[in-house]
Amino acid sequence: MIYLDSNYIVRCYLREKGSEEVLQLVQNSTGLSCSLHGKLEVISTFHRHYREKKITSASFQKVTHLFLEDEVKGVWNFFPLNLSLIQNACNAVLSLPPSVFCRSADALHLVSASEHGFKKIYSHDRHLLDSAPYFGLEGVDILN
Repeated sequence: MIYLDSNYIVRCYLREKGSEEVLQLVQNSTGLSCSLHGKLEVISTFHRHYREKKITSASFQKVTHLFLEDEVKGVWNFFPLNLSLIQNACNAVLSLPPSVFCRSADALHLVSASEHGFKKIYSHDRHLLDSAPYFGLEGVDILN
């Protein structure tokens, strides 16, 4: 099983630079996971593409339906958020050196991946990737 952040998940549904590589990665994996807030990030990204007129209303509806249908089918394993995970993310951020730029959503992904036993996290987000070692993870970007 592998952990992907939302920007990789989006590439499974919208044709973007790197979509083919990400699709190959997920097709060769035994399971796909993400923190639950990643689900909202994906839906919000679909909506942003619709709002910016990069996709039509019909495409927005279709891609959202496919994504949610895949979740029901068990394609995506979303890890729940709870008070303990949030507190652990807060503690991790508090211990970061001042030079590390780690956004709250990145910290949630990183703590979620770490607490669920992952050694790697797949992303194309440079800030998340740069922060990964501080959470005991290897950040992997197959698109670079």
